[in-house]
Amino acid sequence: MSKWDDEYQSRLRPIDEAIQCIESGFDVVVAQCASEPQATMSRLHTLAPRVRDVRVFSVLTMKPY
Repeated sequence: MSKWDDEYQSRLRPIDEAIQCIESGFDVVVAQCASEPQATMSRLHTLAPRVRDVRVFSVLTMKPY
């Protein structure tokens, strides 16, 4: 593999681990339509017991989150 690919692979995280980086007061901006991170959006609600005042900015969502 190339150097950039090794770096990319080292940064990949499971979604449930990655969303734990979201803290109270954060703004989350997501891509729209076909680029929307559907799995991430589908799990954001699991943060509710732990965070407050998180704003999610998205348009033309693919699912009714």
